[in-house]
Amino acid sequence: MRAQSLAAATANINEARARAAQLKQIAADLEGDIGELTKKRATAVDAQGREDLAQRLAGKTAPPAKGIGAIDADLESRRTTLAAAQTAKAEAEAPLLALIEEADAARRRLRHALQRTAELEYFELLPTVLPVAARLVALQSRLCRFESIEIQVDREMLGAAHHALREEIGA
Repeated sequence: MRAQSLAAATANINEARARAAQLKQIAADLEGDIGELTKKRATAVDAQGREDLAQRLAGKTAPPAKGIGAIDADLESRRTTLAAAQTAKAEAEAPLLALIEEADAARRRLRHALQRTAELEYFELLPTVLPVAARLVALQSRLCRFESIEIQVDREMLGAAHHALREEIGA
């Protein structure tokens, strides 16, 4: 059950991050489009101004610019879409902290359960090991200190245990 809640929390985090990344990319694309349309509008306004001046110099009146309105409408649409994408991105990122905390809590619960399980396994094995430990203490083995026994875990075994834990709980 604990592993399932951790997996669900991790999936929710990944989904929120993917959605935020998707919205970030959309916003970046829209910003590029807006930049291009802004340049296109400036070029169209400049061309319209030159055309209007040429018409007036010839004693005529220039017709109103037709293309600039369409560019303005497109720009407004892109800006509105960009604002919506930025809002959606903020909404997607808002629950991330809570989701991360939820995953951390699930990871702590799972780690605690695994620790309790290992401790129970230790106590189940202890009766079979105690007679050997008592004999080593009685013989004043170099493995013993006072009335206790020291158990050595080499780095390789400890590394394997850490790796197994990372695989199981993602920590």
